[in-house]
Amino acid sequence: MIAYYLHDVYALFKYYRMRFIFSLVGIMVGVGAICALIALNSIVKKNSQEFIKKFGGSQFVLNIMPANARDQKIANDYLSFQNMSDFIAPYHDEFTLIPYKLISAKTRYHEKLIEAVAVAATSEIFTFMQWQVEEGRKLHPLDKNDKVMVIGAKVAKKLRNMGLDQILGQELNMDGHYFTVVGILQEKEFNPVLDFDINNTLLMDVNLLGRFENCQIIDSFIVKGNKGDLLSSENHLKERIERDLGGMRTFVKDALMFEQALFKQVALTMNILAIVAALTLFLGIVSMVNLLFILIEERKKEIGLRLSIGATTQDIGLQFLVETLCLCLIGGGVGIVLAQLLSYVIALKLNLVYYSQASSWVLGILVTVLIGLVVGLIPARMARRFDPVKLINS
Repeated sequence: MIAYYLHDVYALFKYYRMRFIFSLVGIMVGVGAICALIALNSIVKKNSQEFIKKFGGSQFVLNIMPANARDQKIANDYLSFQNMSDFIAPYHDEFTLIPYKLISAKTRYHEKLIEAVAVAATSEIFTFMQWQVEEGRKLHPLDKNDKVMVIGAKVAKKLRNMGLDQILGQELNMDGHYFTVVGILQEKEFNPVLDFDINNTLLMDVNLLGRFENCQIIDSFIVKGNKGDLLSSENHLKERIERDLGGMRTFVKDALMFEQALFKQVALTMNILAIVAALTLFLGIVSMVNLLFILIEERKKEIGLRLSIGATTQDIGLQFLVETLCLCLIGGGVGIVLAQLLSYVIALKLNLVYYSQASSWVLGILVTVLIGLVVGLIPARMARRFDPVKLINS
């Protein structure tokens, strides 16, 4: 039975090739666009969930931004590295704050420039961020007056490319200050919430900021709220710090911000897919209806002959319905497969991890069958009014 209907579909393709192809392409592109839309939405949601899970839904970065001379004076009084312990002490009951400062300094090894970011932080940052050393040791509270540093995995690789095999114990020149390397960190996945890539970082104690010009103020904190959810912790800390610093502006960066940015990044693509799906499905359905009317008109003698030898109008309607379903399933099936390939390519272009979602496959099949049923019911309704005598004599 299935072979019979497939043979009918093949015959349609031979005699109505252009209309057949146009209908097929319309259904294929429309169903494919719908499946790609659902698949892409699922991929973005899954990547967002993994991002928040990986980089912490409870951690965020807070930056303090002095805007004028008055703010600068307040920052000098409260945010200097000498006063940092006193500044963060009142917040310890509700928050864990890890202060850090990006240092604008050039680092060299034997006059060879090392492209890396220098960061001054407290020794607690290693435990807080779960950074482990591959060689040597981490910074210690007793290192606060010693010119020692811990370097990231990428920095160590750059030094090895310069011909340095034994890195621990070597001295690096940072704007005329020589720091001894005491540890090399294990390579970590890049965390976009932070202002720096830990793999390409030179870490030193925050108390050494006094050795560099224009680096006396600590304006950045890695924060974890001890009470409440992420958003309430952010808002509460912003209010407290802005109040304590006389209204000085603050900026918060967290994983939720990158989730929103990710959805904005794919919003245009998803809108285009929605428009393509609507237009192509409409054109595909119109083309298929037009094809069915032509088929009914040109197959009147065949229909009349079948009715005269005992076929019922239901049999005629079922024939057209099955042919329409076969056509839709062929176009929809190809569209579903192409949609998965398209969503995979888009995910790669956006640096996202591809996840195959069964929902997009199921929805594509349901839409395909629904279109086939709706379009196929047109000849089924017309078949009720067929008169075999008139059809044979037409």
